[in-house]
Amino acid sequence: MSAKGMSNEGGKAKALPARVPHEVKFGVVEGENRGSVKGSLFDPPITRTDPYFWLRDDERKSEKVIDYLKQENDYCKEATSHLESFSGEIYKEMKSHLKETDDEVPWQQGTLGWRYFTRTLEGKSYKLHCRTKLESNAEEDLQGENIDVILDENDVAKDLAHCDVGCVVPSPSENLVAYAVDSTGYETYKVCFRDLDGKQNTEETIEETTGDIAWGLDDSLIFYSKMDKAHRPHQLWVRVRKEGTGEARDQLLLEEDDERFWLGLWKSRSGKILFSGLRSKETTEVHMIDLQAVHDRIKAGQDVEIKDFLKMVSPREQGVIYKVDHLDKFGHLVFLTNAWDKKEFTLCAAPVDKPDRANWFEMESFKYDPGKYLLGAYCFKDFVVLSGREGGLTRLWILHFAEDGGTLDVAKCQRVEFEEEAYEVNFSARNKVFDSDSFRVIYSSMVTPDSTVMVNSSSGETEVIKVDEVPGYDPSKYATIRLEAEARDGTKIPMSVVFKKDKDFVDGEDIKTQFMSKERPTYLYGYGSYGICIDPSFGMSRLPLLDRGMAYVIANIRGGSELGRRWYQTEGKYLTKCNTFDDFVDCAKFLRKEGIASKIAIEGRSAGGLLVGASMNRAPPGLFDVAVAGVPFVDVMVTMCDPSIPLTVIEWEEWGNPNEPKYHDYILSYSPIDNVGSESSTESGNEKCGVQDYPSLLITSGLHDPRVAYWEPAKWMATMRHHLSEAAKGREGAPKEEPLLLLKTDLTSGHFSASDRYKWLKERSFDYAFVLDQLGISKPLGPKL
Repeated sequence: MSAKGMSNEGGKAKALPARVPHEVKFGVVEGENRGSVKGSLFDPPITRTDPYFWLRDDERKSEKVIDYLKQENDYCKEATSHLESFSGEIYKEMKSHLKETDDEVPWQQGTLGWRYFTRTLEGKSYKLHCRTKLESNAEEDLQGENIDVILDENDVAKDLAHCDVGCVVPSPSENLVAYAVDSTGYETYKVCFRDLDGKQNTEETIEETTGDIAWGLDDSLIFYSKMDKAHRPHQLWVRVRKEGTGEARDQLLLEEDDERFWLGLWKSRSGKILFSGLRSKETTEVHMIDLQAVHDRIKAGQDVEIKDFLKMVSPREQGVIYKVDHLDKFGHLVFLTNAWDKKEFTLCAAPVDKPDRANWFEMESFKYDPGKYLLGAYCFKDFVVLSGREGGLTRLWILHFAEDGGTLDVAKCQRVEFEEEAYEVNFSARNKVFDSDSFRVIYSSMVTPDSTVMVNSSSGETEVIKVDEVPGYDPSKYATIRLEAEARDGTKIPMSVVFKKDKDFVDGEDIKTQFMSKERPTYLYGYGSYGICIDPSFGMSRLPLLDRGMAYVIANIRGGSELGRRWYQTEGKYLTKCNTFDDFVDCAKFLRKEGIASKIAIEGRSAGGLLVGASMNRAPPGLFDVAVAGVPFVDVMVTMCDPSIPLTVIEWEEWGNPNEPKYHDYILSYSPIDNVGSESSTESGNEKCGVQDYPSLLITSGLHDPRVAYWEPAKWMATMRHHLSEAAKGREGAPKEEPLLLLKTDLTSGHFSASDRYKWLKERSFDYAFVLDQLGISKPLGPKL
């Protein structure tokens, strides 16, 4: 029985929090950074009333606020109490597809012969980090007493309500390991050190870091970063450790005051350079430290100020982005950049001792190609791997360099080829050996589980080392296709589809024709922001949906960069942001019109939650049947005007700044909270869905989320409840069935939900049980006849 339209008689009452008017100012506010463009702000400021501003509590301790969240949780639990058994059934199905005890393919970290890997064990929620002296990657060699457990995350998590181990980095001597732990979900990490000989933690720690860490050339240096009050990474630090003495001192190396910029750190793949990047959404500035020079000074017994070795690569220029790695063999840095007004990124280089943009040069034999969207350059001793996109899919290219008359150029370029029509392939973070003739990638498609693949750098040939086992899964019973929907402005929007073959499916006949000949309930997923791509990769947790006859569709809407930077930069941000929401609605309309979707469920998380909220407001009533909005960014106006909220200032280069007249009304036109209304209407040909005609909706959030604060979904729910209540007061005759609106807040986690893998599966099972219940679907399809 569906919970839609359920009565509250005898059960928990819907929460109707008090409306307390609060004036929110847009424009110039004394003492606050409301925007740096002089004369562009409202002055004097204008105001809007926020009746639920009181739900914001930066300390997350207000009893009144916590009581409201608990009341919503209680109502959600009551409204879905009939789903307990169904959710448990889906959880068992998901768990049956999980290989609980498994080992990652080992990788070499240093030069001492150790190979590292992670291990999961049945019944254990978290990973074990292991190493062994191996001569091969054979799985049978990962057994026995020669396995050294360097860190058991289950021990770390034992007394914590939340545990996210962000990184685990062995030291250059491989006698220590540094690891970072977030114990609240707020993404603030404590760095701990573990003695690998004594198998115990040392007393040394580094508090309140971002979780990014990198060792120098030996154990005497470890670099890390810290955040400001707005949770923005803004400082680069180094700890200088006197080995064997326990003495250490910390030095601040770099501090960024411009709130648009975030600081990151990484080592070159050669291991010889420490890079620290300052990046806004549209501009980059990178600094570098010659680790070899620092190492030599320390070994000579000289006092060292690491800051003296910090050197700028190239100063920031508004609108210029660059990424960099070290091509050690030729004494150059390799860049990917949009300099010279390039619409996509181009490959260039410069001598390592003259890295400024004035010395950048493009490769004569590797010309700029606007059809290639280059994303990453990974330097090995004798070759470079480029990652990027072409034809809407992820791609990899192998480049070999040569010098001709002292000029660096590309001598050979080849693309790595894969057989499936649509897939995702990514350069693996486990490629730790610089002097190697092959490299590792992770490959999957919507029907092929994650696969570890080795690529020969000379031939481009691939060898599958391991395909992740998914118990009870037979890929031959599923199929995947690509579709295109036409948006209202004529743009073609690609979609990736996976579904289970039913008893009428005929292998060997055209898959797309067979798929489009039959209606089925459809799960439509989207994101569409920050240039982030949602690629056609495998998802084990989708199987319960597919096994019940649903099609799972990913809409590659504008705002992502699936079709290059223009898909995002030109057509999906700032004053073209509404393309994102209209594309999603038009994809759903296409699925209905073509007879593909009998019913439609939609989902998005974070900025994808904004997509869900805005699309519900802009869609005709009845287009969507049920929606899931995870940690949704829905209070765009109030959040984006307030620089004290994490992410606000840097994201003015994503959405625009509502403190400026240029963007204020445009953002207001799509901000979900600000467009909740009681009645559906059509104005000037634009459809607007009132809350009475919303689909059933499940909202999930985390109390300690630093990216999308819990109060945004809480205020959204309060706003919807208010409008439903007002509509009911003015309604005559029989009461109208209201949509089921639920808010479920995890009081112990943050943006990325549970870190415990079993708890995460249970949460996903609940989401899917809610969706399937609202669609009237329960049992899986029978076997194919």
